[in-house]
Amino acid sequence: MKKLLFTLVLSLLFTVLAYTANQMNREQVGLIGQVQVITTEEAKISHKFGEWVEKSRIKVSRHVYDIKGNLTEQTEYDDDGSVDKKQVYAYDDKGNR
Repeated sequence: MKKLLFTLVLSLLFTVLAYTANQMNREQVGLIGQVQVITTEEAKISHKFGEWVEKSRIKVSRHVYDIKGNLTEQTEYDDDGSVDKKQVYAYDDKGNR
């Protein structure tokens, strides 16, 4: 009986830890809800005739999330807009990367 109770408690603990790990992945970047893609851009601006004017935008990075909030793809771009680095992540049924 003690072995069964110990196994049950241990299983429950691992379930809670796995759920918490998924929550942290989503919450680490401050996401709320089911966000699919985040694209970060930089804009060049200038001050002309007393007003700030946006000139051009440059894509800096792109992050793709699955329905569970796990990061599945991370892309970084060079100044000319070409891909500098791309990482793709996969998760098992338990949410482990």
